[in-house]
Amino acid sequence: MINVTRCGIHAFHEVLGIDTDIIRFFWVFHSEHENARQTAFQVVVALTISALDASDTPGHHMVWDSCKVDGDEQRNIVCHPGGGFKSASFHYWRVTIWDQNGNTTSSALNEFFTTYPRSSQLLPQYSMNQTYMPHSSLIFRTWPIVFASGLGHFNFSCNGKLNSASGHVLDPGWTNYHRTVQFVAYDVSDMLTEGENVIGAHVGTGFYAGDQGSDRFFWPKYEDNTYVRYGNELCFFAEIHLLHEEGSHDCITTGPEWKIRDSATSLANIYSSETKDFRAYPTRWDAPGFIEEDGWRAATPVTGPRGKLKYQSQPPVTLQDIFKPVSRKTIETGVITFNLGQNASTMIKIEFSGPIGSEIIIRFSETVDHYGKVLMLDPLFKQIERGVFCKVTLAGPGVETWEPDFCFTSTRYIQVEGVALNADVNLPVVHSLVGRHVSSTARKLGSIEIDKEDVSALIKMCYWSFIEKFGWLEVTHLLAPSTQYIRDMETLYSKILDDIFDAQEPNGLVPTIVLEIRYMCGPFHDTITWGGSTHVFEKMFEPCVRYMEYLRTKERCGGLIGHGLGDWGHDIAFGSNQANIETAVYYRSFYTSRDDLKTKDRNMVAQAVALHFELVPAQYIGDYRIEAGEISLKLVWNTLSGIDRPEIVLKMARQEEHPSYMRFIRQGETTLNEFWQDACRSMIDIIFDRKATERGEEIQIDVAVPTSTTGYLSITPQ
Repeated sequence: MINVTRCGIHAFHEVLGIDTDIIRFFWVFHSEHENARQTAFQVVVALTISALDASDTPGHHMVWDSCKVDGDEQRNIVCHPGGGFKSASFHYWRVTIWDQNGNTTSSALNEFFTTYPRSSQLLPQYSMNQTYMPHSSLIFRTWPIVFASGLGHFNFSCNGKLNSASGHVLDPGWTNYHRTVQFVAYDVSDMLTEGENVIGAHVGTGFYAGDQGSDRFFWPKYEDNTYVRYGNELCFFAEIHLLHEEGSHDCITTGPEWKIRDSATSLANIYSSETKDFRAYPTRWDAPGFIEEDGWRAATPVTGPRGKLKYQSQPPVTLQDIFKPVSRKTIETGVITFNLGQNASTMIKIEFSGPIGSEIIIRFSETVDHYGKVLMLDPLFKQIERGVFCKVTLAGPGVETWEPDFCFTSTRYIQVEGVALNADVNLPVVHSLVGRHVSSTARKLGSIEIDKEDVSALIKMCYWSFIEKFGWLEVTHLLAPSTQYIRDMETLYSKILDDIFDAQEPNGLVPTIVLEIRYMCGPFHDTITWGGSTHVFEKMFEPCVRYMEYLRTKERCGGLIGHGLGDWGHDIAFGSNQANIETAVYYRSFYTSRDDLKTKDRNMVAQAVALHFELVPAQYIGDYRIEAGEISLKLVWNTLSGIDRPEIVLKMARQEEHPSYMRFIRQGETTLNEFWQDACRSMIDIIFDRKATERGEEIQIDVAVPTSTTGYLSITPQ
């Protein structure tokens, strides 16, 4: 007997806003019988559950029927109804499969909700042009689905419950807003009450209309120090679809009858800086019974971005693990540092009380100095210590809770200024503080535990180590193989491909950062090993061809590629082994060095490129120590794996001094750093993460089996 355990639609993590007429189904089945297999399947889609149950007698509510199809396919089952899907409607579907004995089993009921085609797919005429979306009272008893988007980011509220309809934060996904604007769908039927109901949203700048702030730091002055601004006015739109019990359907849209007001959050810099004055916060503004006073005004239309509307199909961002401080220290009167014990991308939550008008500063850091104060080790980014912070003004006198509305950061240490731990000092009192890990909801696939303590610690570090903001495409291709062992990445990578498609320049170049938060130049804008990360799907074939045609214009000396960032993370990072790395990736078969003949072509990086592409005779292959950065280390370890020498990988990782993975652990780090350094500017980075994760598959592991014996297996995850 086989059972269908999971079903879904490819490229859609959530399914409340399907905006295409062609979708692809998949399913997973399980059986206790070793030789069980699927021999046929049938998928049926209908507008009602009753029609689905009566699929053998098709009616006008039947949308699509694959009929019985012989085969063992479980993925990429294309569904393309002749007349398309019905707009703004629930659709129900079920798969039935046959096993080798002719037995059938059906999946549980599945559903999705559609949007509707628009000829232009542009934003509606009326959008919100400030930060608080309307306080609009709706009296109904319905089943409402809400489509909404607020740029840059927005927090959706229903009846005073912020983000409770979804649990999302930082909606919608970051895009090139000139090309694409994502919207989010919410089912709020369980949140409604009899009588008055209120829909609202709080909107902040995000990446759309970024504001550095007059007293904040964003980027060193060696280059242009401004955001890429896609727009100047915040905007919001929503459609509320009311599906009545008798079958009728109403739609309420944002417009001039909705009300707005300025936010108490006056600065919402995505780069860890916010300013909020609780004195200006209209308590319960988004709840029934609120009386609109001065400051509320009618919404007015604005010129929003021209990007086409697209459903947010990638996994949303949510708050996950909670970090309670492992220690706290009063550095000086009014300054307290909290150690969360784990470096991670975090949105904190803090409770404090104090007199009206009290001003509190919150700073974030991955490391601290010997006094316990926040510390940035890189002189180039030294301003982060004083120029990246959140400022909160209390309304007093009771306990007030602050959490960032639209910003997050990588942090282990929280420095709070202008407060005390108890009321003995004439300062506001901190009652509690926690960190909350903010990350993708991509489905977790598995984990691994082994009896080697240092290797287990390294695997744990990899879970927390990733770049948390900028859209460097190095992350895309360096992390792709390893993260797929840990998370279901399909929908996220589908979104990244769309971003690459939107970002490609007229000459074919794919920028190093997609999407761009700030304009970069030189190799930070054009690097093969970081910028050319495209996967050949039908949609991406032409962009891939255009990118290769662009690279052909950059050849020199008969075909060498000499521009780019080379082997970032090794030596001084910039320009290390450029010709080796960039040219080898370009050709995937070519080895040379124009950097420093007879010197740099004799180091590990240069040799690994040749080894990886099988250009070195076997008798010349020997043991190595780490002398590589983020790009070439992949080639070094792939090479060692190819010659069946995983013990060398472990020996390299366990070196006492840098370059060494275990050196990070011995120094007390909880994440992997950007460079092979003790005093590193970025202590949460993907550079060496994916190598450690992937190479974990090559280590011999003791496996406890459910018998009286112990098995010793060398396993390779598939």
